Amino acid sequence: MSDHNIQEKQNLILDAAIECFFQYGVLKTSMDDIAKAARVSRSLIYFYYKNKDDVLLSLITKVLSEGYLRAQLALKSKLAPREKLYDVLDTWFFSSWVKVSESPHGQDIFNECYRLYPKFEQAHKKKSLEILNQIIKNENNAEVFWYACKGIEMGSTNATFLKKRMKTLIDVFVSYEEGEK
Repeated sequence: MSDHNIQEKQNLILDAAIECFFQYGVLKTSMDDIAKAARVSRSLIYFYYKNKDDVLLSLITKVLSEGYLRAQLALKSKLAPREKLYDVLDTWFFSSWVKVSESPHGQDIFNECYRLYPKFEQAHKKKSLEILNQIIKNENNAEVFWYACKGIEMGSTNATFLKKRMKTLIDVFVSYEEGEK
């Protein structure tokens, strides 16, 4: 089997897994559920993944990697810092958050990730700060911005509210940074 076919099969399995996790929750999803949703045999899933935990970690790695890639592309734009920051958050953060928030089991996915991979939050924060530092250009301010985003995220109940609050944060933050110069 070619590398392309292997990647295609793994993506098929991971796409099915996320739908199952959103529909049933991580704990209630079985490998059989994933196999049925992907229309592949359970043994094929075990060929690529040791167990459901391995599927989940691979899935989160894939989703975050794709998000970081989209953010890197947004960073290359010629936009002003305010628009660039909004664009990065929109492509990297909002798209994932909306999908998670719309699922009754979305938070379950993150809780299981933290359980399986305790350094998940640290790794995500590190990568996030690398991206933010490319726009904000000040490590302390980038970290403050990151924590503010996390606070808004935790207090948000829907995507519209989250986007409105994040836009306000960006406007205030960029105005502050512009005043510092």
